[in-house]
Amino acid sequence: MKLTRLISISYTACRVCPVGKSPINFGFVVLFALAISVFASCSTIKPIEIGEISGLQITRITQSSIQMDLALSVHNPNFADIKVEKVDIDIKINEIRVGKLVNMSDYTIKGNKSQEYHFPIEVKFADIISDVFMVVQSVSNNEAVVELDGYLEGSSMFVSKKFEVKKKETVKLIK
Repeated sequence: MKLTRLISISYTACRVCPVGKSPINFGFVVLFALAISVFASCSTIKPIEIGEISGLQITRITQSSIQMDLALSVHNPNFADIKVEKVDIDIKINEIRVGKLVNMSDYTIKGNKSQEYHFPIEVKFADIISDVFMVVQSVSNNEAVVELDGYLEGSSMFVSKKFEVKKKETVKLIK
């Protein structure tokens, strides 16, 4: 009797689900649709906002260069963090191009947060040979006009975006 019942249950299951075909799992379909809608809504990254330049500090002066620390306020209006992958920003101090700000280390801009980030800058005198005196004089004053022009590239949840950086401010120099 047990064998007959087992065959009966097996036969019933085969009528519902023919051999080689599996039933569509409704929960899987709902989960898949939900995942697609979440990724579609996250596919647009809002632009990050570059706030004020909070400071420019001279960290070291050598015979061949000036090393500085640029403090910059950044706001990320997105829910997710943005990992900075590439930075290419030209820097001018008092209208003199002193160099480029490039990735020196990894940065992650936290989601839904405003935070101050510090970027190291090294100005090599060989790169600005004609304006060395003017740059040294500029950084020896208490304030300078700092201009940033370029972009940074970041990604969040498999989506990359390029953010334009264009800023010009008078900044107090921290010594």
